[in-house]
Amino acid sequence: ALWIGAFAIYLLLAPFGRRDLASTASTFRVVIGSLVPAALLALVQAAVVAVVLFAVGAQPAHLAGAILFSFVMSISFVMLHQGLVALFGQAGRLISLALVVVQVAAAAVIVPNGLSSPLYTGLAELLPLSHAIAGMQALIGGGSPATAGREALVLLVFAAIGLVLSLVAVTRARSRSTVPAVAPQLA
Repeated sequence: ALWIGAFAIYLLLAPFGRRDLASTASTFRVVIGSLVPAALLALVQAAVVAVVLFAVGAQPAHLAGAILFSFVMSISFVMLHQGLVALFGQAGRLISLALVVVQVAAAAVIVPNGLSSPLYTGLAELLPLSHAIAGMQALIGGGSPATAGREALVLLVFAAIGLVLSLVAVTRARSRSTVPAVAPQLA
């Protein structure tokens, strides 16, 4: 739900605006400034997911950890989506949709690990949703909080990848919009 929520955020919001690109702010500040509204929406989405889980009777063994982990998931997914959409535009949205399909298959959500192809099980380690599921399962089912901590660190790596993609996109957009100064011609 949080992956689709992050996708939906960037259907509504642009990863950065023209005014942001034209500002004198550093590239990092432009990216972080444009991330703030999406991050706030992501936190609201994570809170809504937590409320829905409680409403349907889920009782996490590690309540505080589950709530914190859902915030980490949501922020990581939003940052990754921002990077994909910022750098690749509409193709970034298609990449996101393709990733969710592959992730659902690879994370043993539909087909159990023992029945799925080794390609999918190997691929699961490279995809963020697998780590999100493993971390949340550990927290809800009474597993090790250390497992959830490791999975949160992996999700933060995906967030960093999204940040790098966004920084590259803003740098490229600014360099394209820069008009070189023309020296005056002597008559």
